[in-house]
Amino acid sequence: MARDLPELTTDQESISSEDLQKNLSQTRQARIKTRKYGVFCALLLILFTLLWFYDAFWENQSIFGPICIQLAALITMLAGQFLFLSFSNWTIRQGRPGSFSEFISNGRNLWPR
Repeated sequence: MARDLPELTTDQESISSEDLQKNLSQTRQARIKTRKYGVFCALLLILFTLLWFYDAFWENQSIFGPICIQLAALITMLAGQFLFLSFSNWTIRQGRPGSFSEFISNGRNLWPR
C-alpha cells in the first residue's frame, strides 16, 4: 500500500511511483550500455596496442610509417572513447554530475562497473 504513494521532492512537486520506476529503469539501462561499450573499447584498445607493438618490433615497420601511424591514431581514438564511456558510467553510478579530476583521482573508477 505504501508503494503506490507519490514521493515528495524538495520543490514540493510529487513524483509518481511509475515515473520513479521508469527513471530507475532508464538509469540501469544506461549503466549497462556504457559498461558494455566501455569494456568493448578497452578490449579493442588492448588488441590494437598489441598489434602496434607487433608491427613496430617484430615486423620491423617504421614507427613513423603509415601502418604504425594509422594504428596509433586508432589507439588514441579508442582511448578517448574508453575514457568517455568510463566517465559516463561513473556519473550514472554516482547519480550526480562530477568533475573529471574527481573521476580520475581514483584509479578504480576507470573500469566501468
